[in-house]
Amino acid sequence: MKKRWFNRLLLSYLPVLFVVSLSILLITYLTLSQVSKRAAHNASKVLSYTIMQSLDNILENIESMTVKEILENDLLKQFFQRDKQNYSPNDDYRAAAVLNELMERNAFIHSIYLLRTTESLVLTPTSLTKLNEFGDRTFVSTQISTKSPFKWQERRIYQTSLGDSKGTEVITLVKFANLSDRSLIVVNVSTAKLSEWIRTMSDARMYFVDLIDQDGQLITSNRNVNLTAGDEAAPSNGKEWSRVQSTYTNWSIRTGSDGTGVVEWVSSLFYIWIGLGFMILAGGIIWLVYISRRNYRPFVSMASKISAYAEEHRQELKTRDSMDELKFIEHAMEDLMAYSSDLQQQNLTNIGYRKKHTFLSLVEGIPDHRTEQIKEELREYGFVFPTDHIAVTVLEIDCFSSFSNRYSHRDQQLLKHVVASAAQEMADQQHIPIWCEWLDHHRLACLYFLEDEAALSLSAEKSDSRRIEDESSQSSPDFLGERISPLADKIREWVQDNMSFTVTVSMADQAAGLTHIAPAARQVILGLECKISLGVNRVIDMRQRANWKTSENFHHQQSIRMLCQKFRAGESEWEIQYADLADTLSLYVFNRSSIESLFDYFVYYLDKEMQDLPAEFRDPWGDVHAQLKQVVQSEETLDQICLRFGNILEKAALQMNELRASKNNHQLIKQVKSYISEHFANPELSLNHLNGEFGMNASYLSRLFKEEFGVKFIDYVSQVRIEQAIVILQKNESITNQELAEEVGYSNAITFTRAFKKYTGSTPGQYRKPQ
Repeated sequence: MKKRWFNRLLLSYLPVLFVVSLSILLITYLTLSQVSKRAAHNASKVLSYTIMQSLDNILENIESMTVKEILENDLLKQFFQRDKQNYSPNDDYRAAAVLNELMERNAFIHSIYLLRTTESLVLTPTSLTKLNEFGDRTFVSTQISTKSPFKWQERRIYQTSLGDSKGTEVITLVKFANLSDRSLIVVNVSTAKLSEWIRTMSDARMYFVDLIDQDGQLITSNRNVNLTAGDEAAPSNGKEWSRVQSTYTNWSIRTGSDGTGVVEWVSSLFYIWIGLGFMILAGGIIWLVYISRRNYRPFVSMASKISAYAEEHRQELKTRDSMDELKFIEHAMEDLMAYSSDLQQQNLTNIGYRKKHTFLSLVEGIPDHRTEQIKEELREYGFVFPTDHIAVTVLEIDCFSSFSNRYSHRDQQLLKHVVASAAQEMADQQHIPIWCEWLDHHRLACLYFLEDEAALSLSAEKSDSRRIEDESSQSSPDFLGERISPLADKIREWVQDNMSFTVTVSMADQAAGLTHIAPAARQVILGLECKISLGVNRVIDMRQRANWKTSENFHHQQSIRMLCQKFRAGESEWEIQYADLADTLSLYVFNRSSIESLFDYFVYYLDKEMQDLPAEFRDPWGDVHAQLKQVVQSEETLDQICLRFGNILEKAALQMNELRASKNNHQLIKQVKSYISEHFANPELSLNHLNGEFGMNASYLSRLFKEEFGVKFIDYVSQVRIEQAIVILQKNESITNQELAEEVGYSNAITFTRAFKKYTGSTPGQYRKPQ
């Protein structure tokens, strides 16, 4: 379709837009230029005032220093008031040294000399000469005869000797050192140094800064101006912006700009250009109105037809009376686009739901008769690769509770989409067909469809496993180990480096067909359940499961019971036993359900033991018990669980010890406890025996023991004896039951065996056997 109407509108409006835009830019430029110019004038005025004030300070300081030296310096006084009887040539050298010191104290001083009129002698920092041989004799002669008050002299040429034809441009200060004979001190300041100083305070590229005398003659400037003796400096060619006069010297600082040319001329006609710009804007508006009316005529006919159609189909189109023609067109097009988008989205959503449903069916398991149906569905989804050999991996987000608390639901979906896309892209780079779907909120399952050659190598590896053991050097390549495992680790590393969370990936043996995906997936998920022991942010290969060291929970329950009893009794040994238990558990591989069951038993038995303590111990235990029950659910790994579990127990033990220490009989019970630990092998150890040792009533001592440790006295003695028996058994397995019973305080082996089994759950003979 030709765009005649578009081109017509474009050619109608573009010239107007171009002209109006240029006019606006010109007005903006002129306005900014005028504002900048005024700001520059103000800055120039401030600069002139600052330079003039600083120059006055410099010259006033030189004059003050000169006057002070005339009045206070004895060497200078001695030079002007020479005593012929006490005169020494060294006096003149010392006076010259004073002049050198004055020049060093002020860098602006070019030269300084003294005139003793009685002898017509001139002393400079480097020489002593007659006036008629001095290069500056003309200036000095004029100053001796003048009757006007001395002040700073205008720019002149100073000559150090008669043969100096070039000289130096200076400004001069003359002061009478001795009014009686009109002896003088003359100080010359270099105009070149003043020029350098002015350049440091101003930018010569932006401003010219001139120092002129009261007659308008140039003294110095921040520009490079070459003057010779007798020349008069002409003012700068630029435009003067500001002038500031000194009340001290009557000299002036003038500043301005050297800018000339077209820009300066354009700026001078500011108001004319502004008026011209507004006239162009007014003309542009008139032109816009004209071409809009002309271009609107074809649209009127089209709008009337649309209005008639809208009136006939008002109910179908759901238009409002207040809606104009353009709104109606916009509304109709939006409805059409929304309807089309909804249809497309519904189609994509239905395909997405169907794909995920098929994927979940494969992971959960399908019967053999549905295999062909599933293959047909896969072809419909675009999966045209072989389905006879499939590798299954599952990726799980570590610490998902923290992940879900940190991100909103929308952000979680976005991040999970990024992870799935990364896995897809990395597999595509390796030319491995992949199908990824999220099984639930934190697990991503990936199916890798192996090519025939790779799959055959895998099958050959399995079928010839015995031959591989004998001829390992000629084994077929491990496709899972060489490609899938590195790919899974690459995905894990990418998430670690680019996301604020980590993932753990589990893999197992390949599935030989669609119907075998479910068993492989169950093995993979089982591997993820074991990450509580194996750790997070890693790749778990279930093919290595045979090398894992496993253990049953009941092997550790006896240690937990003994630990709980120690904890209840307030004995510090519980911490050592807890550390040993944690170290022992770290040697084995458990799944999460086993760890949850083991620690549930731990919490249950702790609570059971604590119920035997008095009420003041049970009341705070309620909060501790609630915290312990939440540990396993809130932590990700066994190390984290053990660390947090131990910290909670340490705080509880400290609180219980403080309660025990606050009791009056705590020290006595500790002594009794210590006595039992030392004399447990005494068969006569009983409450009556302790009554004789400590002078306490047996029933009262039994009650105190129960309140302190939550256990009866006889049970505590049995516990100590059995624990010692276990230690002896571990050192000497050949000892007989009778000998063992006698060593721990039992005279009867049968009684000892019964107590041992009650405490440990097994007889001494059974305990000797390896678990």
